[in-house]
Amino acid sequence: MYIDGIRVRGSSSLPASAIEQVDVVLGGVPAQYGDATGGIINVTTRGPSRVFGAGVELETSQFLDPFGYNRAGLNINGPLFSKKDENGKRTNSLIGFFVAGDFTYNKDGRPISSDIYKAQDDYLAYLEQNPLRPTGLGYGTYANTDFTHMSDLEQIKTTQNSSNYNVNVSGKIDIKTTETINLTLGGSYFLQKSNNYDYGNSMFNYDKNSVSDRNTWRVFGRFTQRFQSDPQSTSAVKNVYYSIQADYTK
Repeated sequence: MYIDGIRVRGSSSLPASAIEQVDVVLGGVPAQYGDATGGIINVTTRGPSRVFGAGVELETSQFLDPFGYNRAGLNINGPLFSKKDENGKRTNSLIGFFVAGDFTYNKDGRPISSDIYKAQDDYLAYLEQNPLRPTGLGYGTYANTDFTHMSDLEQIKTTQNSSNYNVNVSGKIDIKTTETINLTLGGSYFLQKSNNYDYGNSMFNYDKNSVSDRNTWRVFGRFTQRFQSDPQSTSAVKNVYYSIQADYTK
């Protein structure tokens, strides 16, 4: 997996509005991708424009279904420093930026198609106070959950305590140092926190689901120089990439 020519580890998630192009190479992998053997996916993110621009995306199912899917996206791009012609009109962006971010929240992070039941609140409180009952034989106990009836349960439409949210931010700055040399500095950050649904706990212990917390951050620098080998031929391009990546999951 490559993003802007950089081989990535950990999460490869990007804001949807940051993606400009996705290339999938399944055979005859170019030499620039190093030791890839089976195939590669190369994602190119959007760059800055000569004029300022911004976009906002909002999605929700909050009032249409019980699952509570919500997403907000934002992107901003434009020049920080531009070259102007004699009439004062911008011709080229010498320094430009692009920033995009996504925030996603799911109330039900694990929708399932089968029927879902949970203990009624008063019955669950009774079980917590009285988890065991004597066997009546003078020794040993039974678990009170073994004597649960359908009347003690209620059918629900969504899984309990399974919500999750993601924060996804990506950005870069392009610097056109000369007519043939470009410098790009960028990075991304991905945060995911979720309550893990467990079918075995869903009836009596849904409030005790485990929690996952994942962070991935990545920064990179790219130096691009074009060499004019022949006035009649196209320019050859040489890229040098530097990247730092980290993935943290617990």
